[in-house]
Amino acid sequence: MAQQARTRPPLDLGDEAAEDEEGEALDLSGFGTKESGGADPGNDKIHQVAKKSGFTGGAKRDIGAPPALRRRRRSPFTDQKGIKCRPEDRDRFEDLAAELGVTDGTLFQMLLECFESEGRKWLDR
Repeated sequence: MAQQARTRPPLDLGDEAAEDEEGEALDLSGFGTKESGGADPGNDKIHQVAKKSGFTGGAKRDIGAPPALRRRRRSPFTDQKGIKCRPEDRDRFEDLAAELGVTDGTLFQMLLECFESEGRKWLDR
């Protein structure tokens, strides 16, 4: 079975698309195709340009090195319970979790434990 060459259809942009704002013909000869390849500046050149422009985000690790693996701790909270509440109650709940520095699941667990130990006394009044 013969392999067919893949060709792209022409863009058919018309004559006006090949002109700049002044009406002069655009020189597109500087653009290469994927097959012709472009000049690869290399990592050193990229680092130099980034350093001159003040970019320091990649300075902590080598570009060629694989990123460090991050392991996420498996959560004990695997079930979900969707409840309806007023917007202000949701804000209170989230504010309390942030104040205590815990997640929503942990706060929910803490509230249940607190209610089971202390809340029943409040209900029995």
